[in-house]
Amino acid sequence: MPCWAQSEEEDDSPDTQDESQTLLLRATRMDNSDTLWDHLFEDESQQTALPSTLAHYFAQLRGDSPGDALNRQREAFMARWITWAMQQNNGDVLVVCGGWHAPALAKMWRKCPQEMNKPELSSLADGVTGCYLTPYSEKRLDVLAGYLSGMPAPVWQNWCWQCGLTKISRQVNNC
Repeated sequence: MPCWAQSEEEDDSPDTQDESQTLLLRATRMDNSDTLWDHLFEDESQQTALPSTLAHYFAQLRGDSPGDALNRQREAFMARWITWAMQQNNGDVLVVCGGWHAPALAKMWRKCPQEMNKPELSSLADGVTGCYLTPYSEKRLDVLAGYLSGMPAPVWQNWCWQCGLTKISRQVNNC
């Protein structure tokens, strides 16, 4: 959602995501969400069940929570675009979003008006608009560099992805 289209209203609704995550960390005795994620989803032996496991995880994490004001606004924006795309009847529609949003969007887009016009984007009077590619790098993915949805040690994660945990473990043990 474009930053200029987001409202700046204060939100005092409880952060259900943090509450759910805290309960899950306590129940699993994990130190933080990254450790929990690695434990639940990065084990190579679990790959066949990964799609259903992720769907279940995010459905349970989100529950019926509407999210905070900004998430509600962002999801309404995304749902309008999903509805519009589905009405084009050009085949399947792939929605790339964070797992927190997926359960809500799966329900929300169906509740949008049946005849959805292409959603309008508010324009900036003197703004330059267009599509831009954002350069990719491990440094940009690092949570310690300021990317809130990032991860610690993205280079390590990339090695694990490319080589597999077993091979990486052997290499580390040989050092």
